[in-house]
Amino acid sequence: MKGIGNFLLLLHIFLLFLLQSNAIISSPKTQAEALISWKNSFVSPPPTLNSWSFTNLDNLCNWTAILCYHNTKTVTEIDLSNFNIVLALSRFNFTLFLNLTHFNLNDNRFTWLIPSAIGNLTKLTILDFGNNFFLQEIPAGIGKLADLEYLSFFSNNPNDTIPYQLSNLKKVKCLLFGGNYLRILDSSKFSSMPSLKYLDLFLNFIAIWVLFKGGLHIQARLSNFGTARLLSTDSSNWTNIVGSIGYMAPELAFTIRVTDKCDIYSFGVVTLKVLMGKHPGNMLESQLLESSKSLKNNAELLLKDLLDRRLEPPTNELAKVVVLVMSLAMACIRTSPRSRPTMFFVSQKLLA
Repeated sequence: MKGIGNFLLLLHIFLLFLLQSNAIISSPKTQAEALISWKNSFVSPPPTLNSWSFTNLDNLCNWTAILCYHNTKTVTEIDLSNFNIVLALSRFNFTLFLNLTHFNLNDNRFTWLIPSAIGNLTKLTILDFGNNFFLQEIPAGIGKLADLEYLSFFSNNPNDTIPYQLSNLKKVKCLLFGGNYLRILDSSKFSSMPSLKYLDLFLNFIAIWVLFKGGLHIQARLSNFGTARLLSTDSSNWTNIVGSIGYMAPELAFTIRVTDKCDIYSFGVVTLKVLMGKHPGNMLESQLLESSKSLKNNAELLLKDLLDRRLEPPTNELAKVVVLVMSLAMACIRTSPRSRPTMFFVSQKLLA
């Protein structure tokens, strides 16, 4: 009996040690130090994150992009969307942030693989890795995040299938997988998600193999583009929203009424994104629309302001082609569907 009592005492001490170790690991100071270390690994840390510093360790909950749980003062939300961060996500210490509920890295330049450790953040309700450069597969471990309500991998570079483990996400309401290189799009795996309201597989690329006469195989990619193909022959109404946020025609988003001018709007947005090097965003309803009528008279100004500045400015014949493509793209995103060109008209102009 004495031996059993000693064993239980040692077990109790051991458990207390584990609890204390966990408390130390997850302390606000330790989290702050980990975030600073992570920031210092960025290729070029943005000035907006200057609050992340060793001189500001005791003020973690007031740091930019950070929200804390008021009782423990530990991090529950990280929102680094639109910070233009360049880095591999493997530098982030997932172990120290097990209480995260929101993790938003949308619209940065995170690259390479998504670590399997993401599956340890079991309290996440929002996970947004959209508009980055993640490669390879979507981690199967995300299927462990049972509380997830919003999941986005929109516009990255994964080239594998959507893991079947994601069917375990019973609370998820919104799934965004559009704009990727997913090889198989099997929507049946989403049928076991009772809370799912929005599923986006728009603008994915389905890999196919083509056999040439010479016996060579090449891999081609067909865009899964368009909403008109979803219409039945006797109806132009669709009961659920399809398409991608930011690419969807206004009349489709607000009235859920599909016309043959919905796809041309999406084509215009995608074309502008290619020319600008980023999503046109608020310019869809402001600068671009206001300038569309005077594009030809202000081509030099618009090209200077709108084209991707990472590329050399077009000249001579190339400049004329770019102006043509830009003018067609802006015509495609006009607010009124009647004023937009047809896809046939655009294709004829581009082939002329």
